[in-house]
Amino acid sequence: MVWSVTGASGEAQAQGVEDGCPALIVETFGETAPQACRVAFCESTWRSWAISPDGANVGYFQINRIHGWVASTDPEVNVAFAYQLSKGGYDWSHWSCKP
Repeated sequence: MVWSVTGASGEAQAQGVEDGCPALIVETFGETAPQACRVAFCESTWRSWAISPDGANVGYFQINRIHGWVASTDPEVNVAFAYQLSKGGYDWSHWSCKP
């Protein structure tokens, strides 16, 4: 399945991306977007404003507050840090949800 989105950076395509995955995640992760979308859905059901019950994890990717200001509900900050932490979507060892 090919899913296309139009976002701020133009056209992005990724195979295997579930309908409804935020365009920001698809555009940021590129070829690893299917895995990123699965992790983000598992972590937050694609809610950028999600905060864990204990308040320790926030955003699409439930970034732990130990990481400082990048543990943000700001979608761009949260996704950019998740991209960095996951080594471009190839290392999901920091998350309890796996792709």
